[in-house]
Amino acid sequence: MNKTKVFAPFLVFWILTFCGCSSGVALSQRGIVKAVFADKTITNYVVGLVIVQGSEKEAGKEEISLQWGEGETLAQAIQQAEQQGQSVVFYGQNQLLFAGKQASQKGLGKVLDYFGTEQASRPNMAVYATEQTPEEFEEWTEQEDFFQQLNGLEKDLEKSHKQARMIYELNTGEQKAEGLVPFLDKKENGTDTSQLVLYEDDTPILLLKENQAQLARLLLGTPVVLEYVTQYQGNSIGYSLQTPRITHEIQLENGKPILHLTLQGSVRGITAATAQMQAQLSRWESRKELSQKFLRNCNSYYNKHGNKD
Repeated sequence: MNKTKVFAPFLVFWILTFCGCSSGVALSQRGIVKAVFADKTITNYVVGLVIVQGSEKEAGKEEISLQWGEGETLAQAIQQAEQQGQSVVFYGQNQLLFAGKQASQKGLGKVLDYFGTEQASRPNMAVYATEQTPEEFEEWTEQEDFFQQLNGLEKDLEKSHKQARMIYELNTGEQKAEGLVPFLDKKENGTDTSQLVLYEDDTPILLLKENQAQLARLLLGTPVVLEYVTQYQGNSIGYSLQTPRITHEIQLENGKPILHLTLQGSVRGITAATAQMQAQLSRWESRKELSQKFLRNCNSYYNKHGNKD
């Protein structure tokens, strides 16, 4: 009993001492990982670490760099990338994992399995499939607004997770990708993550766009805000559906399975193209009538498209 009492404080001191090693590193000596890019060649893996070098004296004056590593395994590639800089690599703030062109086409499962089990990584990293090669990714990092674009992706994750699929959701533990992964499309004026790639047995078999991707996210239970434009009494009406949720039921009709979808949510932000119509929409009766009409239209649309082959 006495030995336990003596040992317990020593154990706590030992844990705190070793856990404090990383926190004892000055901010200026830390290389904070902002994002990870992983791809493969015929024989090797290629990893790029987007590093933010902090500054204790000049807040907001962080330096962005890209450290590359290559190896026969992901572990070797990451180790080489970490050794390219002078700072101590810190993964605690990384929220983004980009799978490059070759890794997205074949081998995404191994990437997910590695980062999903590697203790230094975060299990809630958002995964994006891309068509970018390492050279194209490096060109992206050299753009003036690259840091702002990454911040934009992180803000989307923090606000609603509307485009995210986390690594713990995708990692099957069998080194193969299954399910839906957001596709990051790099455009001249920013990034688009609205599309989804459907993976089966570690192979991308379908790219879902626009309404297909919206429906898939709803079925997954991913919170999104749906934006619509429709016609009402000859005028264009815009509205949003917040906190949407969808339930589904499969029934046999004439020997054929039919998917029945029910969409629910809160209709908000009803706006008209004209001031006269907007005044009419301000009445509670009109808004209630329109909300019911909008939901009926949405349910009709999703049931129609949900039963296409």
